[in-house]
Amino acid sequence: MRERFPLPIPNGWFQLAYADELTRSSVLPLRYFGKDLMLSRSEGGRPELLERAKGQHLPCIERNRILWGWHHAAGRAPEWELPEVAEVSSEEWTPFERHRWTVRTHNQEIGENAVDRAHFRYVHGTAEVPESELHLDGHVRRAVQHVRMRTPRGEVPGQIRVEAHGMGCTITRFTGICETVLLLSHTPIDGETVDSRFSFTQKKSDADSGVAAAVVREVVRQMDQDIPIWEHKKYLERPMLCDGDGPIPAYRRWAKQFYCSAGTASSRNRR
Repeated sequence: MRERFPLPIPNGWFQLAYADELTRSSVLPLRYFGKDLMLSRSEGGRPELLERAKGQHLPCIERNRILWGWHHAAGRAPEWELPEVAEVSSEEWTPFERHRWTVRTHNQEIGENAVDRAHFRYVHGTAEVPESELHLDGHVRRAVQHVRMRTPRGEVPGQIRVEAHGMGCTITRFTGICETVLLLSHTPIDGETVDSRFSFTQKKSDADSGVAAAVVREVVRQMDQDIPIWEHKKYLERPMLCDGDGPIPAYRRWAKQFYCSAGTASSRNRR
């Protein structure tokens, strides 16, 4: 398997659990980053993350109704903060609709998939190869895609705005059909396996419509289609790219900052 992914576990913030899965009296044993961990709450309710083998506490926060842990192979302190997503705490938006997969792949492969424009047409069957824009700024990757989304009424033009904070937390906003926000998390269990969670929230005024449910079904459908490809794909340092494949080299340069051998995020990673 390591021959497929000659890449280390990336550094950054990664989802450990949902906030409501951890009460003050509970303890959650976890296996992430190739380590045995223990997640609990202090008497004051703050989440605490312990690496069991070393008896060492690791950085842990609660944000957007999710518990996040900081992983850094060299033991460095957190280098950025995760943003608050206003929709998650709004009374006008629905509680999370949750989906989860265990995937035999690497975080970099999952992120690379998002900038591969052509596969949306030829794997997921979209009406056309979507137009997209990519902006890289330190640890943040932003992208805008102009797409046609499937609904019970046929395909409708829409827009997808992606904001990735490292390789573990991505905030995606869908507009054009109905308002939908998706928090994606991809947490390395080890160097070969990723625990992926999708957390959807939608405007309550749209949530009862068939269109709102169709947006979620379509995103989940595409994830289900991608998994067999990721699980049978081998990472190539110098892939043979074609016109229309998307800005994969730029994405790979951005991804290098999350490995210790490439140093930390800096202005040289900005594009």
